[in-house]
Amino acid sequence: MKRRPDARCEQADPQESAKLFIGLLCLVAGVRTFLFCAGFPFFNNADEQAHFDVVLKYSQGHLPRGMERFSGESARYFVQYGSPEFFVSPEAFPDGRFPPPAWASSAEGTSAAVSATEQAWTDATNPESWQPPLYYAIAGLWLDLGQLCGFSDGHLLYWLRFLNVLFLAALVWLCVPCPCQARHCMPARCGRSMRRCCSFGATRGTARSPTSPRRGSPTSTALRV
Repeated sequence: MKRRPDARCEQADPQESAKLFIGLLCLVAGVRTFLFCAGFPFFNNADEQAHFDVVLKYSQGHLPRGMERFSGESARYFVQYGSPEFFVSPEAFPDGRFPPPAWASSAEGTSAAVSATEQAWTDATNPESWQPPLYYAIAGLWLDLGQLCGFSDGHLLYWLRFLNVLFLAALVWLCVPCPCQARHCMPARCGRSMRRCCSFGATRGTARSPTSPRRGSPTSTALRV
């Protein structure tokens, strides 16, 4: 004898409304992340430097086996596109004003400071080298895809940042139970949904809330050169 389907699941309208609402939440999360990634300067006072360095190493086929130093290529990105406004006050620079970004400055007069800052970064240890590889492997492939599409320099950084838009939208979708079971969610199913949400969120290394800069960080010390 065939079992009749649950009447709750036959109600198409509530399900469609719930799915539409969930899709709207995903869209809001994606737009919010897009605005943050597009509007905030690169390598601000969050730990974007550390995560970018690991992603770059994965994109080049190098898997960190332990605590490693920042690579020279990552250091060049930090110096060229970083923002000292998040780390030091304007009084730390000549005339009490922030200098123009390195990518927009002439090589003369800035080479010494750039070299000193790059050296400070390459002498520092990346604390994120030991992180689980899932996010970094995906982001490394995304970075390679961007290079195949012709992106480089600052455009490549934006390309990598915008990957977070997809991650945040997917995170919201995974955190919401099936609309058909939303009102009658079993504890075991809710637990599995929560664990799935948390495990996915743990793989994401970027798009974190800004934190205070670490004391003695290369940017907070070498930029004064």
